[in-house]
Amino acid sequence: MSDAAARLADADLGDRARALELFPAMWPMTAVPILGFPAVTVPVALHDGVPLGAQLIGGRFTEDLVLDAARAIEERTPAMRTWT
Repeated sequence: MSDAAARLADADLGDRARALELFPAMWPMTAVPILGFPAVTVPVALHDGVPLGAQLIGGRFTEDLVLDAARAIEERTPAMRTWT
């Protein structure tokens, strides 16, 4: 687990230099799609206004189980709204 992305607030890919700066924060996300595992990220809480999430990863061809688990988490998590 990496907190690198969380420290890059308002990170936009405006140019090549910015993209290269963001790549280290994105490396943990590359293995799952390359290996063909179904995955979903579910928001679970807010900490100081920053959303926290849980990433669920299933075995190959278990998309239904991953989505069912995500739904169960969402149903048990209070709505997170920061706007007024």
